[in-house]
Amino acid sequence: MSIFCGSTNKCNIGWTSINLLLVIVPLLVLGGPSPTQLLPAMGWSTWNSLGCSINETNIKNAIDKLVSFGLVEVGFRGVHIDDCWSLVHRDGDGNLVPDPRVFPSGFQATVDNINKANMTLGMYTARGSTTCENRPGLLGYEAQDAAFFAKYNVSYLKIDSCGNYGNRTAFEEYFIAAEELRKAFAVPPYVETCEELTYLHNPTNYSLYGPVAYTTGPWLTEGLPVDMIANAVLIEFENMVDSWEQTMSNFDSQFYLTSRLLTYPGVTNHLDMMTLCMGSMQLHEYRSQFSLWSIMGSPLILGNDFNTPGTAECVQAVMVNREVIAVNQDPLVAPAQKVFDTMVTVDSSFIFVTNGSLIRRGGVAPPITVWWQVLTRPLASGEVSVVVVCREAPVTVSALLQASLGCQNTTCGRYLEDGGVDVMLGTYNKHTLRLLRGDDAVPYVFNMSLPLLGIPSSKTVVVRDLWAHSTAQYQGTIPTSMNVHGCAHFNVKVL
Repeated sequence: MSIFCGSTNKCNIGWTSINLLLVIVPLLVLGGPSPTQLLPAMGWSTWNSLGCSINETNIKNAIDKLVSFGLVEVGFRGVHIDDCWSLVHRDGDGNLVPDPRVFPSGFQATVDNINKANMTLGMYTARGSTTCENRPGLLGYEAQDAAFFAKYNVSYLKIDSCGNYGNRTAFEEYFIAAEELRKAFAVPPYVETCEELTYLHNPTNYSLYGPVAYTTGPWLTEGLPVDMIANAVLIEFENMVDSWEQTMSNFDSQFYLTSRLLTYPGVTNHLDMMTLCMGSMQLHEYRSQFSLWSIMGSPLILGNDFNTPGTAECVQAVMVNREVIAVNQDPLVAPAQKVFDTMVTVDSSFIFVTNGSLIRRGGVAPPITVWWQVLTRPLASGEVSVVVVCREAPVTVSALLQASLGCQNTTCGRYLEDGGVDVMLGTYNKHTLRLLRGDDAVPYVFNMSLPLLGIPSSKTVVVRDLWAHSTAQYQGTIPTSMNVHGCAHFNVKVL
C-alpha cells in the first residue's frame, strides 16, 4: 500500500509546515497478528501510476500482469486501491458508495477478480472528515465504515491523515476507529496510517541522524509498546518519485529508525512505495533500490504501470528475484546496520560517447571521490546479508571538461548544452556531473575485507551473489564491482 498522504506531503490537521511519520498498524490490540503480519507487507498500489484515474479496467489489467509476470507467485499478493474509489458523498444512510464510474460492473466484481487471482484487497480512507482527494473520511462514521471494509474482507487498510478532526486529536480518532475495526473484523487487517512530524532545526531531546532531525514519536518517548501501535514507520519529507536522488533521500531519512529502534517481528520501517520499473531510472538503479528496501526490512509495495515499454524485461530483471525477497521476508526481522560509509578517492580516465562510439580520452584525469556504503543484516539461517552500494562519484564540470577536452571555463558549458558531447557516464545538472551512470560504463571495484563484517581475515566464507545467482568461496576479502548507483547483494556464511 502506498505510504503517502494524498497529493501533498502534509497532514491537514491544523498545523503548518509539518512533515509526516507514516505508520502501518496491524491491529495487535484487536486480537493479535497473523504470522504474515509479523513480516514486511508485499503488494501493488494504484496510487503511483494511476492516482485518481483508477477504474475497474486498469485495476484488472494490473491484476492480470501481476499474475502473468510471476509477481503473485513470489509474494506480491496485495492489490491496494488508493484514494478516489468512492463517490464524494455518502448515501442517505451515511454509507460509503463505490463510484459507479470507477466500477461500472459493481465493486464486488473487482473484489472477485482480486480473489480469483489468489490476491488480497487493500483499501483507502482517512481519519478526518475527508480524504486527501475530498472523498468521505472516517470522522463520525467509524462504525459504518469499519463494517463496510469488513464486508469486503479488506486485509490492508490505509487510513490517511487528511480532513479535519473536529475536537479530536489524530490519536483519539485513530483509537476510536481501531475500536470499531476490532468489533467488525474477525481477523484484524493491517492498518496504515499517518502521523505528523515537525522538522526541527535545533532539536533538543530528539534523535539526530545526518541532516534530518526528527522525533522518535510518542510510542517511543512515552514508553508505549511499539508493537501495539506501529507495524511500520515512514518519515516522508518528500513524495516518492522515480529518481535516484529520491530513492536515497528516503533511505537516509529512514535509516536511523530502522537500524536502532523499529525493526523486529511485527514492527518494520517503511521506505515508501517503490518506483521499480517506472521508467526513469536504469536497471542497476532499480536493483539497488530493491536490495536496499529488502535489507532494511521495508514493506515491498510496487506502484508501477505495467503498460510502460520495457516493463516485462525490467520485472524479470529486478522484481521477481526470490533471493532478494527472501532477505526481506526473513523471519528474524533483524535491523540492518551500516558498517561502512566512506568517500574514497580514486584515479580514473573518462569515457565519452560521441555519435554512439565509446572514446577513452587520454591525458591526466582529475581524481574521483567515490561514496561507498555497506549494510549488513543477520538472517535466521545464521548467514549475514550484505549490500554494497556505490552512491555517487561527483566531479565538477569544469575539472572534467578541462582535463578531458582542453576547453576553458567559458566554453566548457557549450559542449554539453549543444549536444556536441554526450557524457555517457552521468547527467549534467548545472554544476555537477555524476559519472558512471550507464549500464555499459566501466565499473568501480570495491574489495571488502572480512573484518568489516566482523569476520576474521583467516576465515573462509561462502558468498552467495543474489543478483548473479552464483556461489564462490573467499578468504580475507570479498571482491565486488559495480557502476555508480549500482550495488552488490550477497549472503555470507562462515565455514
